[in-house]
Amino acid sequence: NHLKHLGISARELRRLFATDTDYTTVAREYLGLSQEELDALVESSDEVTEDSVESAYGYTGSSFISNMSTLSTFMETTDLEAEDVRELLYQKLYIDPSGHSIVEDGRESFYINRGLDANVESIYYSGYVTLSTDEITFEWKSLSDESSTGTTLPLKWFDRASRFVRFAQKTGLSFSELDHILRYCCQVNDIPSINSDTLLIIAQVVYLHKTFEQPIDTIVAVLSSISYTGRTNED
Repeated sequence: NHLKHLGISARELRRLFATDTDYTTVAREYLGLSQEELDALVESSDEVTEDSVESAYGYTGSSFISNMSTLSTFMETTDLEAEDVRELLYQKLYIDPSGHSIVEDGRESFYINRGLDANVESIYYSGYVTLSTDEITFEWKSLSDESSTGTTLPLKWFDRASRFVRFAQKTGLSFSELDHILRYCCQVNDIPSINSDTLLIIAQVVYLHKTFEQPIDTIVAVLSSISYTGRTNED
């Protein structure tokens, strides 16, 4: 980047010479995203396809959902460590040391678990992804149809998980921080969303967080409402 040699960022250069303020571009540059990166991260109105999700993960094998539902394959493909996956699935919810199946309520509200199916009768309308008892595979736990024995993950979960993980990594936010922003400041039709409009809100929260040196959840509490979902009693 030639601008770095001049000691100025693209955001600062734009502020000096722009006659019209493009707030989306300002937010994108403040978060350190290129236009190409943003295009790949924002949610698409197109139907999620296996080809598009495989491309996002750089997956070239067969039986995507089956193989990527295996913890080891998911970690190898995404370069996530065990503690990263734990935060992705559970954030800071209390997990009983004697068994990870005993977890505080609230996972169904996480960004990665919302907006998977608009049909209220679908097993994917409300629920969450969790680890199997042997901690080898991911399983879907339905709350909209608790009688269902189906544990196969929906393709859209992988799509949202990919966007979420990459967005957090690109912006330097933890999974818990990004999810907190999305759930309480960036809902579209009651679904946490990443798009060009919510990008502005994310940038504003990060700006206030850095400027006033306050935790993300404190800034979010000021802008929306205080929430304890995804956090332990000690937080």
